[in-house]
Amino acid sequence: MNQLKPLICFLASLSWLVAPSVQAAQSVQPVVTTVFADSQATVPVNLSYTVTSPDTENTVGLALRVHYNSTALDFVNQTPYASQLQPIGTLSDDTQNLDGDLSTDKYWVLAWVDINATWPGTGKTPLNLLSSNFKTKAGFAGSTAVRLTAASTANNTNFQTSPLVICAKPTVSISASDALANEKNTNTASFQVSLAAALPLECGNLKVNYQVTGTATAGSDYTALTGSVTIPAGSQQATILATPLADSSTEADESIILTLQTNNNYQLASSTQASAILQDASVSSLPTVTLTSAKTQVLEGTDTSLNLTLTRQTNDLSQALTVYLQTSGSATVGSDYQALPSSVTILAGQTQANLVLNLLNDTQQEQQESLKINLTTNSAYQLADLSRLDLTLLDDETLSNTDLALNSNNAQSIPSLSQSMLIVLSTLLALLAFTQARLRQRLKLGAKA
Repeated sequence: MNQLKPLICFLASLSWLVAPSVQAAQSVQPVVTTVFADSQATVPVNLSYTVTSPDTENTVGLALRVHYNSTALDFVNQTPYASQLQPIGTLSDDTQNLDGDLSTDKYWVLAWVDINATWPGTGKTPLNLLSSNFKTKAGFAGSTAVRLTAASTANNTNFQTSPLVICAKPTVSISASDALANEKNTNTASFQVSLAAALPLECGNLKVNYQVTGTATAGSDYTALTGSVTIPAGSQQATILATPLADSSTEADESIILTLQTNNNYQLASSTQASAILQDASVSSLPTVTLTSAKTQVLEGTDTSLNLTLTRQTNDLSQALTVYLQTSGSATVGSDYQALPSSVTILAGQTQANLVLNLLNDTQQEQQESLKINLTTNSAYQLADLSRLDLTLLDDETLSNTDLALNSNNAQSIPSLSQSMLIVLSTLLALLAFTQARLRQRLKLGAKA
């Protein structure tokens, strides 16, 4: 950088060539101030030069530093324009933090000199100073900035500029946070557009585009959507509301489907589509509750517990909801399973509540048993098809064919002979003995003869 000092001093010494006037500004601005880029993508940096009134477009020149973060960007090349633009010096380390940004560690200098004070010339502004190309590093994330500072300006002017902010393309997904809308009281459905990470403040707002399809008609079934949503700088998500429009006709359920569209400023996640159901005003707007389980068959001794899930589908989560249930079946509470509560409360703001069924193990050999868990009707909610669980409890002693004693209460006794059967048996034995005696007597008489 020592070779730059004579030039910068020379520029400063030219102030006598320009008569003092009201101070204006030499302005260098990026043509595009924010760029979203992929990892290892080429990013162009184009600079535009203007001079503010009352100064004319004829000045001595300008010495400009271009700063960047070498851990996020690689400098590729630059293409100078006309009007005496001249890159000078070599790439330097910014050990003095000349731009006030500790993350930028490299810079180089550009200079324009005209001892006749006619640079760049009347009618030449705005002037394209140069085009530089950078390349983002592998794994580039978050954001970085290319900043500009003045090493020297023309007489009686100050310097104005703004950085070029380069942001890693965020990953965008969509989901239905409330998938049920109802014409009654215009209960809305809502969709959540989310980023994998919060959008850096310096990147500004992010506009995400989407397409609307489905069997519901925009403008007659629901208020037409704009086709785009803005995620504010520093945020990670934005909400899209689908507002039903009430009419006098009775209709079947209709769908509203939102599909994210591609854009150069972001990349799409795997979840690019979400849908909601629009119900007619004649359909109850009560929350719908379901009861589900990971499995419906359990083995005594192996499965010690079973997780049950209560879910409600509703537009309004502001209040807690108590759901009631009952059990039945051949399984016995206290010996086959622990008693379940008669009700479960889904807390405000939540769509689900978990319930644990604890199973008990015994040493009795039994047949498989059934346990039925039913959600009971209530005026505060309506039941869906999945409102009953039919569970099967398998006995481990039966399956393993062990030598454990039978349950004395269930064991069948060996049938005994009745009194009449004893009489018949005795009579038959007596007849058999009499027949044998007569046969011996005849044999003896025959022998004498």
